[in-house]
Amino acid sequence: MEDSTENTSMVVRVDVNQDGVFNASDDFESSTLVNECELNETGALVDENCAVSTTYAFGMNATVGTYAFWVHRTSNETETVWNHTVAVHKDVHEEEGPTPGDCFGAGCPVDESDVTAETSTIANIEDSLLTVLMGVSLVGIAFVLAMPKKEEE
Repeated sequence: MEDSTENTSMVVRVDVNQDGVFNASDDFESSTLVNECELNETGALVDENCAVSTTYAFGMNATVGTYAFWVHRTSNETETVWNHTVAVHKDVHEEEGPTPGDCFGAGCPVDESDVTAETSTIANIEDSLLTVLMGVSLVGIAFVLAMPKKEEE
């Protein structure tokens, strides 16, 4: 919670069913959030219900659309409600992605066969270019040698 005002707490509510009204049975409500929680000497929470943050993850089959959410801030028995919305969009991937369990990115082992294939492809292109250049050079040399020489007077 990003509010360090004394005697302040917050509750976040999300209208999960998109009916415009908060219903505790159908929608999400966070626990009461405070600025900090007291810890004992081992670092465990003194009050296990104490929370400084909350997370709501939309389901994989969540309806695409705009969801309302409210932040109820209570400070010294005065409640303020902030109204917000969050848009959920369809998750579209045009390209083939990695399959579950695949390692990709930094920290993954490099497949040496891919590196070898790329290196051999580059070497083949270089060899082809060199062969074409040698052929053109030979034709040029033959053309120059076949030209009659002008005699100087």
